Amino acid sequence: MKVVDEEAGEVRLHCHSPKREEKENGINRRFCERFEAGLASPRGEKRPALVQERIGKLKQRSFWVGRHYEITLEMNAEGSTVTRLSWEQKRRCLRRMAAPTTTTLARAPASAARSP
Repeated sequence: MKVVDEEAGEVRLHCHSPKREEKENGINRRFCERFEAGLASPRGEKRPALVQERIGKLKQRSFWVGRHYEITLEMNAEGSTVTRLSWEQKRRCLRRMAAPTTTTLARAPASAARSP
């Protein structure tokens, strides 16, 4: 698809690639699986502060994936131990993969080209 951006003085070409879509979806899936595997491994720690610290480190390591998850901790009646850790993905389409099937090429229009 050809889009003319008069303000920037560019012509943009949007190109769809099924192979790129497959590649980007695979990368997205792999990073999400790694993040969820990190959440699923209990490591035996039940103290809320240490569980929160572990979640924070995991989110820091996987920033662009981790920020798209809603993580919930359930505590016992005293609030001294974590009884359950659950998570839900907030958005299916992550920011990095907003348009995984499109490549944008920009060039100056022919009328704006310099003559020698």
